[in-house]
Amino acid sequence: MSREAETHGSLSIDRERLPPRLAEHVQTIEKLLKKPLPEHFTAFYSTSDGLTYSASRGGSSLGIDATLCGLEAMFDGFKRHVQLRNEEAFDDFQGGDMYDAPFCGTIWSEDFGLEEKGALTRLNTMLRSKLLVSVPGAPDALVVDFAPKLKKGVAKEYEILLVSSGNDVALLDLDFPTFVRHFERFGATGWYYAFVGAKSARVLNIGLAATVKNGMSVFGPDLAQEIAALVTRAGTGT
Repeated sequence: MSREAETHGSLSIDRERLPPRLAEHVQTIEKLLKKPLPEHFTAFYSTSDGLTYSASRGGSSLGIDATLCGLEAMFDGFKRHVQLRNEEAFDDFQGGDMYDAPFCGTIWSEDFGLEEKGALTRLNTMLRSKLLVSVPGAPDALVVDFAPKLKKGVAKEYEILLVSSGNDVALLDLDFPTFVRHFERFGATGWYYAFVGAKSARVLNIGLAATVKNGMSVFGPDLAQEIAALVTRAGTGT
């Protein structure tokens, strides 16, 4: 295990990285994904099996400890995900293997219903997503979809998403290296709302700038410039 520490005024940030286990799991992952793990993830997990974050001020924890999952936790023990073709398949799923499916109650809610337009597509996105971070103190998760659907004919290796309350899904406009850099700095304190688009903000029924500002207030004046930049980004969508 390797440890890292940095200070910013009265703020102390500590991180721990576990030894990498990618070589041990790479064949299993490729079999599950039916393709190699994207290069951005290979680069990170070649050096460590996840990352834990904590912050304190004056020796007192800020209560925002968070963990970027190792590979086994990311894939929920390397279970196979399911995809549902239609409402009949959903009904069978509810009456059958739902509770054994990956991330039941962690990423997606077992109370999910198909009443809303596009609900089955949204559920399938959550069902195939893998966990990056469970957000402390909130029923939310930051996840990665390694098989996103084509958008305007453009294929992507992966997309990073915010799943709220096991129901709503918001695309984050960032890649995994950028995600890691922000997690190393801020843990899971709400910075990611700066990367949510206006359409998703309406679905979540939140004001992005205010949500970023409130979520990051725990850092006080110590990282004021970085926080201000993220609040501005949230307010402008850029």
